[in-house]
Formats: sequence, structure tokens, C-alpha cells
Amino acid sequence: MKRDILNLIQYITWFATERGEVFSPIRLVKFLYLADLYHARRNDGATFTGWPWRFVHYGPFCRESLDAIRSAVDEGLIC
Repeated sequence: MKRDILNLIQYITWFATERGEVFSPIRLVKFLYLADLYHARRNDGATFTGWPWRFVHYGPFCRESLDAIRSAVDEGLIC
């Protein structure tokens, strides 16, 4: 797993926790998508993660995002 992506997951989770927010994995996926969108807008369409986002009934999703979240948990970066 790309270390920068795991660091981003850790940062988003830390920031939300500091603000007293409760995060579900799906909510974290949405924030990862927004980070990719922001990066793409500033980098000629290139996303930060390189993941193949698609839109499903509840919003943006890709399997890779859940795999990355699982890796961050497994490495003890988030709980």
C-alpha cells in the first residue's frame, strides 16, 4: 500500500477525531474521494491515489479505498 495514502487516511481520521466527529468507513471513503478531487483539480486531472472511482447509489466508491482503510487499521495507524 502506498505510504502517502495511508498517511492521508491517518490524517483525515486524526483531524475528524480532534473535532469530535464520528467516522464510519463509508464516510472516510467520501473524504478520500474529495481529497482525490481536490488533487485532480490542481494537477491536470491526475488524482492523488490513482484509484478508479465510480458513482454508486450513495456516492463515490472504489474497492481500493476500503482496502487502504483496512491496511491502515492493520498497521495500527487508525482504529
